[in-house]
Amino acid sequence: MGKLSKEELDSIWKTCHLYAFLQSHLPLKLLNHIDTIEAEKDQLIDNVAQLQKELNGMKLSLERATSDANEWEKAYFNLRDNRTPEKVVLPQDVVKAIDNFMKTTSVNYLMYALTTKDSVIIETDRLKVLRGFAHQNGGLLIQALVNGYTVEEEPTTEERIKNKLYEELMLQKILYPIDVNKLAQNLTLAIREILAEDAVKQHDS
Repeated sequence: MGKLSKEELDSIWKTCHLYAFLQSHLPLKLLNHIDTIEAEKDQLIDNVAQLQKELNGMKLSLERATSDANEWEKAYFNLRDNRTPEKVVLPQDVVKAIDNFMKTTSVNYLMYALTTKDSVIIETDRLKVLRGFAHQNGGLLIQALVNGYTVEEEPTTEERIKNKLYEELMLQKILYPIDVNKLAQNLTLAIREILAEDAVKQHDS
């Protein structure tokens, strides 16, 4: 029968005769009402217990996530602080200029010489090389001084021929309809073959 409404409860409380009350269906209604309230109370208790369980689970997950985040943060800073800096690849003339500079001066003086126009600074060949490089690659030069540097590989004979031909063709403004890069490659291969043939002839003779 379920829980009674407020109006039904008010009607029961207003019943004057106990005998009439007991003979009616009202006691059964009250018992059902009480049973329904007890069932709802039990359900609420179960719901609270379930919510508490879920809350504890969320709290545990949060603690684990926080712990993981702390471990990841430690690992990140440890990796950052202990990583091996990647050396910068520099042209051979730049490396020679730096090495020559560092034999007699410091990095601080080198940076001062590169960034000042003080008349005291002597415009040496090594300084001209570094200034010329730093004009377009200042950040790279600083990175090299901080992390270290290596010499870029010497271009092969074929690469040097190709680059030289490319420069000459560009100076002559030979652009259209010829693909200058393709032309430089083909000419390089042809010259390479001739040089190889000459080398064989010299060896045989």
